[in-house]
Amino acid sequence: VLLIALAISQARAHVVLETPIPFLFAADGHYNPILADGSDFPCKVPPGGKLVAAGPPTVMPIGSKQALAFSGQAVHGGGSCQIALTKDLQPTKESIWMVIHSIEGGCPARNQKGNLDGRRNGDLYKYKIPDEGIKPGYYVLSWTWQSRIGGLPEFYQNCAPIQVTESRKCKGQANTYRRGATHRHVNFPELFMANMGNLTGGCTTVAAQNLQMAIAYPDPGAFLDRPEGTMSLFKQACDGNSRA
Repeated sequence: VLLIALAISQARAHVVLETPIPFLFAADGHYNPILADGSDFPCKVPPGGKLVAAGPPTVMPIGSKQALAFSGQAVHGGGSCQIALTKDLQPTKESIWMVIHSIEGGCPARNQKGNLDGRRNGDLYKYKIPDEGIKPGYYVLSWTWQSRIGGLPEFYQNCAPIQVTESRKCKGQANTYRRGATHRHVNFPELFMANMGNLTGGCTTVAAQNLQMAIAYPDPGAFLDRPEGTMSLFKQACDGNSRA
């Protein structure tokens, strides 16, 4: 009984997306990484399952600054994270994800040698809905994470429902807005994928994890933060996303 309780406690200590409000999860699935065979990718949804919202979607105006926040203490020395959007409201393995922000190093916690030892994770990460290339509508937002240290290399993902609305600057100027930047084509990079067996073509982050370094993404996109600088990043060679 003690071992079971300890295992549950450790699982619940794992990092989970807190802001924006994520979808509901089956059992304790959101505290754990995507399965090693990728069967519950995307969004930690078991085969045959569906995403269920915990409430209304988080509203995010185009161009607005947003905050990413987490709960849980098992931050595994930080790592690298991406924020991506898909238009598919029930994403599948074939869904196209648009990376709108990458964080190389120091995510989901900055300057950590290991875990948080019971302390609340107070780190916030700022990003915005790009001014160009994203139209108003409903999306699924994805947060993904590859940890710097740990056992086997893993792939974490939580998802949240969001509603993208017109820029606050454009309200009252609908005609100008419709002709404006959101109709301009922007090439957002595809979501970086690894550590999911055949689904990611055998691509792993094991080389970086063996060195206890956060990865630098093959294609992080135009919106990039490096909270801990560039000296301790490992240039990731492969990308297991076949469309990358």
